[in-house]
Amino acid sequence: MSQVLLDYARKEIICSLAIVENAAGKEMVHLMVEAHLQALSTYLRGSIGAEAAFEVFSRYADEIIQPAVDAGAVRS
Repeated sequence: MSQVLLDYARKEIICSLAIVENAAGKEMVHLMVEAHLQALSTYLRGSIGAEAAFEVFSRYADEIIQPAVDAGAVRS
C-alpha cells in the first residue's frame, strides 16, 4: 500500500474523530475508537490470521503505551 494512501487514511480518521469529539465529547470518541479497534481485530483475525493480526497491532502499541508510561499514566 502506498505511503500516500496510508497518510490520507490516517488524516481522514483523525478528522472524523475530531468532529465527533467536538460534537459529542471525548467519551464518545473513546467508545468509537474502542468499537473500531474491536472491529479491526475481528476482521484481521479472520482475514490474515491471529498471529499476523497481533503483529499489526503490536507495531503500533508502543506508540500508545510508551508515551503513557513516560508520563506516568499507567494504572495498575
